[in-house]
Amino acid sequence: MNKLQRMEFLLERMKDGKEFTSNKGGDTLEILNIMLGKEEDYYLSIEPLHSFTDDEKVIMKHLPYPYLVRSGDGHIINYEKRPMKYTGDKFWFNTGYELYFVWLDHLFPTIKFENKESVNRKDYL
Repeated sequence: MNKLQRMEFLLERMKDGKEFTSNKGGDTLEILNIMLGKEEDYYLSIEPLHSFTDDEKVIMKHLPYPYLVRSGDGHIINYEKRPMKYTGDKFWFNTGYELYFVWLDHLFPTIKFENKESVNRKDYL
């Protein structure tokens, strides 16, 4: 991940209220310096957006498409292309193929409709 991608990622996490800390504490300015690479002796610890069990990872590995979301009615959907979210109607949309896995609805509790982005399994496998 290059510096710009790291900054965008961390700033997005800040907007969402996600937790991250540096090894020396620090305020927003110090953290921005870390992200820019001006403070080499600092490192950041970022909590992952999602955590998956080993069973869920095995399932993810064998799904045909890379993107996972939960629909507004609670179903797990597997998308071929990164979907966009339409919050007013409580659904996701993309221009590729999609598969509903209603028998997986009890799994993947960290995948929620409220999430702003879909889960790309490649980020977790």
